[in-house]
Amino acid sequence: MPLKTQCPNCESSLQISPDLAGKRVKCPRCESAFVVDNVQRSNSDLSLANLETALTNAISRGRSDSKTKPGETRGPEEEIPTEVGRFEIRRQLGEGGFGRVYQAFDPLLDRLLALKVPLGNDHRIHQKTLDEAKAAARLRHPNIVAVYEVGSSEQPYIACELIDGPSLASLLKQERLETEQAVQWMISIARALDYAHSEGIVHRDVKPHNILIDQRGNALLTDFGLALRQDVQLQMPGDKQLIGTLA
Repeated sequence: MPLKTQCPNCESSLQISPDLAGKRVKCPRCESAFVVDNVQRSNSDLSLANLETALTNAISRGRSDSKTKPGETRGPEEEIPTEVGRFEIRRQLGEGGFGRVYQAFDPLLDRLLALKVPLGNDHRIHQKTLDEAKAAARLRHPNIVAVYEVGSSEQPYIACELIDGPSLASLLKQERLETEQAVQWMISIARALDYAHSEGIVHRDVKPHNILIDQRGNALLTDFGLALRQDVQLQMPGDKQLIGTLA
C-alpha cells in the first residue's frame, strides 16, 4: 500500500512506495530532493513485513531519535538551567551522548556564545571536557570554531564561538549540494584539519554533524571531544572502545 508524505519545499502531498521510506526522492512538482522521513501509514499498512522494512530503513540511516537536533529544545518536563557560572542560559541548541549545548549570554564580555556542559557527575566525563577544551583552545583558524574559555561552576563547561547556522548534516537532509559548493566546503575543512595536524592535534570524529555552516556560507569544524594530542596521550582505565562515529 502506498505511503503518504509531504515535500518540505513546496508542501505538496505525495504518495510513494513503502520501500522509499528513509530514502532520497525528488518532488515531481518543484523538483527538489529530500529524504522521506515523514510518512503516514494506515492501520492496514502496519503489517509485520512493513514494520520490519521500516526498522531496517531506520537502522540503515543511523537515526538517533533520542538526540536533540540542532535548534531544538527539550520538552517542558526536562528542566533547563537558567545559568551556568556567570553565563545566562537563553535556550538549548542540542544534546548528544556527551552533554548539552546551550545558547548563552556572557554579561562580562556582553556577547552570545555556545556553552557545552557534560551530563552527570562522572569524573571521566569531566576530564574529557577539559581535554577537549585544551585541544581546541590551542587552535586559531577561520574554519575552526573558537574556544573562548573552559571552567567549572558546579560542573565543567566549555564556552565557544556561537555559529549562526545549521550543521552540514541537517543541510544534507534537506537537499543535494551543488558540486562547486561541496568542493569549496571540503577544501575549507581540509585546510582546517591540515592546520590542526600541524599543531599536533588529530580530530578523530570528522563528520557532517561536526561541520557548521554560518550565515556567510563558511564551513567550520567543531567538537574536538575525541581529539588526540600527540604531546599528551591520555589512556583512561577501561578505554578499549572504538573511537569516533562508525557510520
